[in-house]
Amino acid sequence: MAKAPAREYVWLQCTDCGELNYRIQVRTQGGGGKLELKNRIVKTAAQTYFFESGERRFGGIAKGYAVDRVASLLDEYELGRYLVEIGGEVRVRGYNAAGRKWAIAIEAPATDRRDVQSVVRVTDTGVATSGDYRNFFVYQGSNYSHTIDPRTGRPVDHNLAAVTVVDESAAYADAMATALLVLGPEDGPLLAEELGVAGYFLIRNPTGIRELTTSNFDLLSES
Repeated sequence: MAKAPAREYVWLQCTDCGELNYRIQVRTQGGGGKLELKNRIVKTAAQTYFFESGERRFGGIAKGYAVDRVASLLDEYELGRYLVEIGGEVRVRGYNAAGRKWAIAIEAPATDRRDVQSVVRVTDTGVATSGDYRNFFVYQGSNYSHTIDPRTGRPVDHNLAAVTVVDESAAYADAMATALLVLGPEDGPLLAEELGVAGYFLIRNPTGIRELTTSNFDLLSES
């Protein structure tokens, strides 16, 4: 059995974030797609970050990219009907066994249960979701998302709970869903509409969850 790649734990340290630091897990052997930082100190107008390691991986789109690769292989074998899913990111081709578009469930943004918020029917495309309700940590009684806002160096902190993006490329959908989540409940939908992204936003409010869709997402239900 092949030996698993070694892992190194490094800390992203913020000079004015108090005791709250962020541990980043990276592979130190094997694999590709690594970004080598030429300088271990990254500065912004408000903060300075010190990196103990010079390598970072592009794991944010890994699942979507892997789905695209598997789908491409199936396309090479000229399979006209399939569904590929890795960690919640999806690519579909053709129609299901009933001759209908594939029904893809979008999960409700709850930390204590797994319910369906909505269902989108699609064909020949990819679907990816980014949210704050599965991967998070608790610090001094508050939940912190695993998604870091690069503008602040801190976990995203707003009431946009999840973003689903539909695109022919699952990797693009994966990356775009994360980016729109970082932007938040106002800037995220605006950018998605501007770029023509088929996006579905779940926004927390005092009474529950508000659903917001872009015009291209609405077209999915009409086609």
